[in-house]
Amino acid sequence: MYIKISLVFVFLFSLLCLQGDTVFAASNSAVNKITPIAAKQNILKSNFLEVIANTEGRQQTIDIPTSELLFNIIENYDEKWQNIVSLSIGLKPELFDLYNKLGLFANSKDYVFVYPIFTQAAYQNGGFYYYNNRCDSRCLTVTIPVRSTDGTYSSSIIGAHVLKELGYSVVTDSDVDQNPGILKQYKRVIILHNEYVTNSEFNAITHHPNVIYLYPNALYAEVSSNYNTGTITLV
Repeated sequence: MYIKISLVFVFLFSLLCLQGDTVFAASNSAVNKITPIAAKQNILKSNFLEVIANTEGRQQTIDIPTSELLFNIIENYDEKWQNIVSLSIGLKPELFDLYNKLGLFANSKDYVFVYPIFTQAAYQNGGFYYYNNRCDSRCLTVTIPVRSTDGTYSSSIIGAHVLKELGYSVVTDSDVDQNPGILKQYKRVIILHNEYVTNSEFNAITHHPNVIYLYPNALYAEVSSNYNTGTITLV
């Protein structure tokens, strides 16, 4: 059991650390899809998942036995069945006892995770994460994405999909910002890579008695929101 848990976290970490070469997004389908822009970077070879990660200029290849993963990883090909265009995450029937212990269907609705839609905005093309004083203050205001399913590693999209598969409730930064009391409905609050939050959201999270932080750098910087224009601005 401990080996399986360790390996799945290695797998999730390796996917979350992909930078530059591969960007992940998801569809609205019943099965959560993880779509690599450079599909050739992620290939299932027989009983192993090959992950090529390029982190801070250092490339490494990790071969992970699919039998040791806590979720099914399914290849999805293009119309000609020549190239992998996406990978799907699904539950393994033989592991439902484990999923139930993790709260699937039973207690998971008492838990909620906050999807970092503001962080997704900051890291999107033209986002202020890449500002570096290369233009004026107008570059510090960005549009809030309409779909959280278009997230990438920077908005912990893999972790979000896993929690969704396990039946956990989900709200976004915007939901908490506009209605801070929404978190009081849940016994536990799970924070992902919510790097950018508003003051209202920060207070709602830090005043909840039971918060689980799964990623570093959460609640790192303040933004202000404007829902008339659908934007956030780095404070």
